[in-house]
Amino acid sequence: MLDQKAGKTYRKLLTASNKYEAFKIIDRLDPNTAKRVLIALFMNSNNYSS
Repeated sequence: MLDQKAGKTYRKLLTASNKYEAFKIIDRLDPNTAKRVLIALFMNSNNYSS
């Protein structure tokens, strides 16, 4: 389960207009939040869901 900051960032990434915008969002995060958001993206991607 994501905390509030990670959840908000996750939603921003899903609605980012391009990859560069997504990169800028991740680049501004502290390492712990970035890790939680990227793990959530990885776990929810179509390639790894069952």
